[in-house]
Amino acid sequence: MLRNRIIKRLTSVSAKRKVTAHNFDTANTMCVIMTCYSHTVGTTAALEKIAKKHNIKITEIVYFPEDEPMKKTRSKSKIVFSDENCSWLGKPELPELQNCINTDFSILIDLSLTTWFPLKYVLLASKACFKVGYNSENAGLYDFLLLGKNDTEENLIKNTETYLQKLKRNE
Repeated sequence: MLRNRIIKRLTSVSAKRKVTAHNFDTANTMCVIMTCYSHTVGTTAALEKIAKKHNIKITEIVYFPEDEPMKKTRSKSKIVFSDENCSWLGKPELPELQNCINTDFSILIDLSLTTWFPLKYVLLASKACFKVGYNSENAGLYDFLLLGKNDTEENLIKNTETYLQKLKRNE
């Protein structure tokens, strides 16, 4: 019940932010949020390759669900957290994560295959200019919803690159 109130409040705040569509040619910063399971190891390398190709500074936010062992792989461009780093309500409390939430990223890409409250909180609280995702449960939270075969992070990355390259931006 309290989580629902938090989500409602964040949804109304997120709806008031200024949305600016970006593709990979116009973006200079990108934030990627995702859950980390053992089968997603190659996903971040693919994203880093895309970001490097387009000269985009990338920040990754990786959430380890409670049933996954957390690997301590934090760096300046990668923030890793788990339920240990959240309040009893599930709100992430790492200072570096709060800094990311308050950063005006050009693009935020949600690669999470399932809805986890801490990542939903990050998605809603983020001040990113353009939010992209495919999770139909969160469809109303994105500025650009990817449809198609997005059953794996790899397919989602491929579709994200394809569709964002086709997105034209009028200056």
